Amino acid sequence: MESLYREMHAVMMLRIEDIKAIPITGDTAAERLACIIERRVRLYEEIMPIKTAADTQRQQSEFLQEAHESVVRLLRQMLQFLLPKEVKDDPDKFEALDVALSLETWRRLRQDQKLSVKNARRVWEKMVAAIIA
Repeated sequence: MESLYREMHAVMMLRIEDIKAIPITGDTAAERLACIIERRVRLYEEIMPIKTAADTQRQQSEFLQEAHESVVRLLRQMLQFLLPKEVKDDPDKFEALDVALSLETWRRLRQDQKLSVKNARRVWEKMVAAIIA
């Protein structure tokens, strides 16, 4: 099973690298966050099935636990790197954006609340706008 988990993780990391290559443009916090949202929507729609399957076994696998922590760290670093200074220098805003833009939040919107990609994205945009206001 561990070798299967490693293969799933490798596929997920390749997809993350592809999405990371999409440029972030804009000078304002709102413009940059719109690009971040676009990247995360694409990323999460790609990896959600793999990540959901892996998460069901995470407590039984040291590799999956470490991989999860690694992905969380990577997504936080990407957010920190991409956010405008005035947003990332506010610890409360950063933490709020990190959780708002998490895969767990996206999964809840898409699966538990049964929103379409378009509607989930609109909710995300409103959440982000409220956080940076």
